Order: sequence, then structure tokens, then C-alpha cells
Amino acid sequence: MPPSDELNTDEVVQAVSSGAVIVDARVPRLYAAGHIDGSLNIQLNDSFGIYVGWLVEFDKPLVLILPTDRADAAEEATTQLLRIGWDNVVGHLAGGFDAWVEAGQSVASNEVFTVDDLYREYVGQESPVILDVHQHDEWDVGHIPRSTHFHLGHFSGELSELPRDREVWTICAGGDRSAIAASLLLKAGWKVRAVTPGGVPDWAASGYPIELDSE
Repeated sequence: MPPSDELNTDEVVQAVSSGAVIVDARVPRLYAAGHIDGSLNIQLNDSFGIYVGWLVEFDKPLVLILPTDRADAAEEATTQLLRIGWDNVVGHLAGGFDAWVEAGQSVASNEVFTVDDLYREYVGQESPVILDVHQHDEWDVGHIPRSTHFHLGHFSGELSELPRDREVWTICAGGDRSAIAASLLLKAGWKVRAVTPGGVPDWAASGYPIELDSE
């Protein structure tokens, strides 16, 4: 499959102003350190195309921010998208996110946290809002008491259930899905704390409270 076209920063800005969605395919720690405001962080791995298909309105124009340490990144991302029938890729930013910074464009960032950070909040005076984005079978075998479960594939339709006046902690098994959820919430205007890397298995391994599905 042919890789997507290269775009300069002005072309990215124009594409976004015309309705394109930016998908940042870098690892979560790099996205958290600096990203284009409003972009979604969906790491380029074997599930990349699946999550784009779940979380972005079908056939919405896409602009990709790709990892610069993978020579095959453009081809791999385009191939996965074409496999799910997504051929409306405007292109990818030439030079990656570094090119955006070098052009003097504005940059957003967000902090990432560990399960230990979350636990300190958990035992505090006010219990945090914890959003677990595990799949259903993962949730059933163990989750944090008083956490809320949203399957990532149904994410957009459930946002109204989250409070707007408090920070939301996102968590999954290893951190990738937590980062995706955090980027979606940031785009929608929530204050977010993403647990990544790490997740519920690390929480359990630390001896912190775990409960099984009650159904």
C-alpha cells in the first residue's frame, strides 16, 4: 500500500481548519510531553487501525503525526487504515512533531502518572474519578473499587456520565488505551490525569484494593 503524502505545517493547519482530525501515533510519553492541541493519541501498533475506526467519525479526513524512529511508519499506518476501508488520509506531517515545534507552532502537553500517584489520591479525603477503559473481560477479572468502566469502543457516547468539575484519571492495563482516552477527554475539555505506562495489573501487584465484577 502506498504511504500517505507528506505535508508541511501550513498544510496541516489548513487541513485542520477544513475539518481534518489529527491522529498522533507516537508513544504516550512523547505525546504527553508535547502535542498539537486537539490531536488524538493513538499509538502506531497492531491495534492502530482498530482504534481509529472506533473513535473517529468514519471517513473523516485524517492528518497523521508519525513516530520518526520507524522508517515504515507512513506505510504501516496507511495500510492499517485501508484495511478498515479508510482512504481519506490527507497526509502526514513531514519531519514529525519536531517540525511542528521548529515552525513555532503552539504546543500543548499533559502530565502522566503512576499507579502509586493514583493510590495517594485514592486514599485521600476526596476519592478521585477513575475511568477504566479496559475491555469487558479484563474489567471482570479485576478493577479498582469505585472506578467507572467505559469500553473504549463506546467512549464517545458515554462522556455525559463523567463530571465536568473534577479531574478524571484514566487507566487500563498497560497505558496505551489510557493515553487514548486521556487525549479524547482533553479534546472534549476535561481535566485529565493519565496513568501511563502501567495500569490495573500494576495496581494489583502493589497490593492496592481490587474487586471482581459483581454481576
